[in-house]
Amino acid sequence: MPHPTPVPEFIRRWQASGAAERTNFPQFAVELGDILHVPIRRVSGH
Repeated sequence: MPHPTPVPEFIRRWQASGAAERTNFPQFAVELGDILHVPIRRVSGH
């Protein structure tokens, strides 16, 4: 598992994400799961 992003950095980055919520959601979910130490099932494109 990658190193979790510090919470303030995570918030700062995602506040600036703009209106592309659906496009950015997979990465948001992975990073949030890493911060919370919750395993996120990564789905392949197949």
